[in-house]
Amino acid sequence: MRGTSSTEPQPKKFHVRIWLLCLFLVVAAVPALMYWYLLRTDYSPGFTKAGFEEVRIGEPMGAVLGRLKAPVNFAIISLRDDDSRYKPQYSDDVSSLSQWAGDESVMLILRYSKPRVQDGSYRAYEIWLTNGVVQEKRAFNWWD
Repeated sequence: MRGTSSTEPQPKKFHVRIWLLCLFLVVAAVPALMYWYLLRTDYSPGFTKAGFEEVRIGEPMGAVLGRLKAPVNFAIISLRDDDSRYKPQYSDDVSSLSQWAGDESVMLILRYSKPRVQDGSYRAYEIWLTNGVVQEKRAFNWWD
């Protein structure tokens, strides 16, 4: 019978460690890759997450547009007490945004992201304004 010394390599333990490391990497990587694949997002030119975080409640729309540039699109929601309140209008014509900025009867939702594929899931970034002033900002996952 041969004895084994402590300096000889132990191939079985080494292989088990390699397999465990590979298993860990797969388990850690799969959710990250799924998250990246499922939330395929296009952002407006000039948008940065850091810039979005700097936006403050009460800030004027001009400051938001200066920091984040033009949104991908925007929604117009009536604040009047009629049926139009529940039928938001959407516009890709960012040049018309200024006409709504000071209108007290509407809320604007500036959207700085959109799904990369039509009707797909994405990471949404929105700034909500009334009377040209930031009321709320939202960052969330839109699952479709």
